[in-house]
Amino acid sequence: MAKKRKINTDIVSESILEQIASNAINKNLSADDIISQLMGWIMQKMLEKELEAHLGYSKYQRGDKNNYRNWYYDKTVKSDFGEINLSIPRDRNWTFEPIVAPKKWSILWDIQSKIIMLYSKWMSLYDISDTLFELYKVSLSETTISELIDEILDEVNKWKNRQLEEAYPIIYIDAIYISLKEDWKVKKKPVYFIMWYDINWMKDLLWMYILSDTESAKDWIQILNDIRNRWVETIWIVVTDNLTWVSKAIKWVFPEADIQKCVVHQVRNSLNRVSWKDRKELAKDMKVIYTASNEKEAEERLVEFSKKWENKAPIVVRSWNNNWEELKTFLKYPEEIRKLIYTTNPIESLNYQFRKYTKVKSVIPNEESAYKILYLAMRNITKKWTRPYPNWHRVIYQLNIFKEGLFDKYL
Repeated sequence: MAKKRKINTDIVSESILEQIASNAINKNLSADDIISQLMGWIMQKMLEKELEAHLGYSKYQRGDKNNYRNWYYDKTVKSDFGEINLSIPRDRNWTFEPIVAPKKWSILWDIQSKIIMLYSKWMSLYDISDTLFELYKVSLSETTISELIDEILDEVNKWKNRQLEEAYPIIYIDAIYISLKEDWKVKKKPVYFIMWYDINWMKDLLWMYILSDTESAKDWIQILNDIRNRWVETIWIVVTDNLTWVSKAIKWVFPEADIQKCVVHQVRNSLNRVSWKDRKELAKDMKVIYTASNEKEAEERLVEFSKKWENKAPIVVRSWNNNWEELKTFLKYPEEIRKLIYTTNPIESLNYQFRKYTKVKSVIPNEESAYKILYLAMRNITKKWTRPYPNWHRVIYQLNIFKEGLFDKYL
């Protein structure tokens, strides 16, 4: 025999609940209708209590103050369970500011949070309005929905200007492109993401920057100085693609940082520079370089590689030699650290998830909209980042040894 579920009667007695259920059946009311009416009744009682607290005396007492009750005004608020009609009490001096249903407020937070969630999935304002009506029978104009979404900008700015920690072991820099409307034209704009591992080896996204069409040293110095201005003193390793000017900017702002250019990007770009028939052999010869056990061995293999390919693929050879100082950085570290820094793959997976959001929207109207949408997408993605990197303590203390105890005060 099934066990009867016990009803919690701490707030409402069981007899009242049974009476509500009976009336609902007799009047053929849905669960949403019942909850909507109950919420309206509770909110109405709370408004009355708020006014009593404001005036300093109850409804049927005589007050000797100049201020007193002055009837009601009607208000309709929208909720997950439909519309709730309220009678907002007011005082003669118009000094009463209700907390339960504030002035200029007509939508319960649950609805607003759902609007923001739908917007973060790149749904259009029209689609959001249509979905809300289908699910909750709540009719909201596109203008109202847009105003509610705009409130997320405060959260975006607060997150953007938050105080950071003093030191970060590893940061990754990479980009995706979005279509942005600017000066009545649609342009492809790079959005640069900076992701890090902190001292506790938790992964997080620092920020995203929408730069001009052409990267410049000035852009990167502004980005890195923005990081430093938010209390960051030390960055240990920066992992990046072969981005224009970024290496020089890092050395100017964080001179103690090691720079590791992504080996995977280097290999991929090299393969694109030769014919199909040479790709397999070239890939094999490049692998011999970056899988060497130490820097000295890798440099010897690079010399052999250069001699073999200098006539068939001079651009590839020149690229490897020009970038070698920042391609070989990972080779001086032990295996646990090498796996983390030889490629930008940790942030590539983040970019892949961002692309799933951005491909739904063909064109974004302006930068403000782009930051809102990207921030909401980031919030959805990073909420799963709850576990530290495995064996992080071994990795971080090895890093500190290689940096000659430079980070003792942070550990």
